Amino acid sequence: MSLVETAKMNGHDRQAWLAEILDRIHNHMTNPLNELLSWNWTPMN
Repeated sequence: MSLVETAKMNGHDRQAWLAEILDRIHNHMTNPLNELLSWNWTPMN
């Protein structure tokens, strides 16, 4: 729940952020996982 609330605090659509992160995480390299955190995230669209 705290991840979703953090996305909200960073002004993101929580559902869009979570859906994209869950879609991208399986192909994402371990080292740059911080790119997926809500305060660093930028939508791919």
